[in-house]
Amino acid sequence: MTPLTPTSSRHWLATAWAGGCLLLGQLPAQTVPVSELSESADSEVNLLPVFPVWGASHAQPQVAFPSQFAPRIEAEQLADAITALPNVAAQRRGSQAIEPNIRGQAFDRVSTSLNGLPLLNGSPTRTVSPLAQLGLVNATSITVHKDLPSLALGPPNLGGLIALSLDPWPNNEYATAIASHGHLRASYDATHAGSAVEAAVQGAGERMDYRVGLFRNEFGNYESAQGRDVAADLREWGASLHLGVMSAPRQRTTLGVVYRRLIDSENISLPLDNKDTPSIFLTLAHVIKPETGRFESIRLRGGYGVTTPFLTNEDHPPPPPFLIVNHGRAETASAGLAFDLASADATRFTFGGDYAYQRRNATRRVSSNPLDHIWPNATVDDFGVFAESSTDISPENSLRLGVRLDAVRSDALSAEEWALGRTVREQFITYNGPAAGDVSRQVFLPSANAVLAHDPAGPLSAYAGIGLATRAPDIGQRYRALLPALGGGLEIGNPDLDPETQWSLSTGVRWGTETVQATVDLFANHVDDYISRQSVGSLGPNTVFGYRPINAQFWGGEVGAIWRPSPIVEFPLSFGLTQARNADTHADLAEVPPWELTGGLRLSPIIANRECRLSLNFRHVAPRTNPDPVNAPIYADTASFTLWHLQAEMAVTEQLHLQFGVKNLFNQDHYEYLTPPVGGPVPAGRPGSGDLHAGERIPGPGRTLYASAEWKF
Repeated sequence: MTPLTPTSSRHWLATAWAGGCLLLGQLPAQTVPVSELSESADSEVNLLPVFPVWGASHAQPQVAFPSQFAPRIEAEQLADAITALPNVAAQRRGSQAIEPNIRGQAFDRVSTSLNGLPLLNGSPTRTVSPLAQLGLVNATSITVHKDLPSLALGPPNLGGLIALSLDPWPNNEYATAIASHGHLRASYDATHAGSAVEAAVQGAGERMDYRVGLFRNEFGNYESAQGRDVAADLREWGASLHLGVMSAPRQRTTLGVVYRRLIDSENISLPLDNKDTPSIFLTLAHVIKPETGRFESIRLRGGYGVTTPFLTNEDHPPPPPFLIVNHGRAETASAGLAFDLASADATRFTFGGDYAYQRRNATRRVSSNPLDHIWPNATVDDFGVFAESSTDISPENSLRLGVRLDAVRSDALSAEEWALGRTVREQFITYNGPAAGDVSRQVFLPSANAVLAHDPAGPLSAYAGIGLATRAPDIGQRYRALLPALGGGLEIGNPDLDPETQWSLSTGVRWGTETVQATVDLFANHVDDYISRQSVGSLGPNTVFGYRPINAQFWGGEVGAIWRPSPIVEFPLSFGLTQARNADTHADLAEVPPWELTGGLRLSPIIANRECRLSLNFRHVAPRTNPDPVNAPIYADTASFTLWHLQAEMAVTEQLHLQFGVKNLFNQDHYEYLTPPVGGPVPAGRPGSGDLHAGERIPGPGRTLYASAEWKF
């Protein structure tokens, strides 16, 4: 936990404010890890809407970004910390199946990477989300690029990029040794009758640095404000290793390893639960900083990851009328080479290339029926080249320009295998037409963006940017093979889809003084050939949903502020709003969350010569009506609600920190718009536990008491 003295709190806020934007002098963008929050932290910034999160922990993620204005308290998953950002909502399939919805776009439209390695949702049912595969203790820094990311980071996506790093000291040159230190944290959640334990230790010597993290989570069902017993069992454990070595003068090699084993997780929005699902990710990077010549650095990276989900309904009461067993395998691999060089006119260039590969295969067996290939061994190869420049065009203004071209090839290697009575290829043709029989596709994707930043010496600064991003249809949109759909029906992919093309405008201003900080970000996106889920036919009594292109528009913004009338008192506030519609019919799009307003009061007094922090936060969510219940039946109309959270922290000693809190202080009954109903066949289906039945809406937790203790050593 960051020290809570008034002086360091002011510096922590200033550092968070500076780190809340992309560092101009460094491409790709890097956040400042918690271990380096010091007076020497780089404060040269441009003002892109990039939000880092530091030191996320189960008990209280230290969320540092311009909208630190109103962080939520307590997080059970890494994704919970991300969804504390304004205009970032949570889409859930179960207790651990959480994926961020950023400015109205979600799932594979939001990229997630670990040390540059793309992370995939390991299951066609989206129950092994990318962020769920990492424990809260494992990532030392998180950067959320909502819009216009550096094109050196990989193929741009419509919904932004979440970049995670295991490296506590990404710029370590081993000038000084760092003594080994770490923490042990345990927390208890009374409503879930569950606990979380995590530990980490790290240090650096003359030629090597390291970090090791461990975690284990065990949670049970929770009770809603109306006394409903909601299935939410989760048992998991995992570990991570970072190792950095100065392999030669001015050369550093880093190794990253993450392992996570999901023992059991109830997915209340599905009739299936995850069991015994392992994930492992390996990354390797090498950086060379030549002493002479124009190259500042040469960066190489590579990585591989695999997840093998197992889903079944075997534990559901009463004994289910038919046994369902799903086996899957999701593989990801990547490699990249980038060169950074500087010219005499204060321009910095980055150019290079990268490669990304993914393969997803999944089968489903219902009782003794033939095996269905719901992911038909689908593959994607992406070769990309990029070039980018950052120029100080005046002492107060800077310009970043980037271009990128990707060649993407996708295929379904098991298109001749079975899917509900026909081959996968035949099903594609039945619901999409003859052209969909060609499952092997290749496309070229151009992308470009430009960002102008104005950062004078005064309190006001601003940025404006424009971008073009093209995205190939993901494996689910192209190759999903009659997977049961949430809300009823079946889903079929469409191999004949064209890439999505997004034109983006983004602008923002910042104001910062000793007592007031404020930020405003606005965006507008137009997407040609936006892939929309629509009813395309039927199979027996089931509606079949497929994918068709439309033209879509997204617009909105975020506002945040902190008023600090004294060194120990601050009032945070943030607001996020996204609107989206079909540009041709002007009908609203369903997968957009309602607007949210968050705020509160935070006190940082010194009591009995000990550092303390008291906070009272609120989260108000607007009502939302589903504009398209026919094609998006998983979203139901929801009423507005306001939740209050109370929290107290105290440094008992320099080593021991305690935290106590109450979430949903007034036991408000509430339903999240993006949370689907209970899954399963109606009316017979039931989750593995709890008292909800298929088709019922899922209420959020009622009043929740929690506590944690952290020992630093």
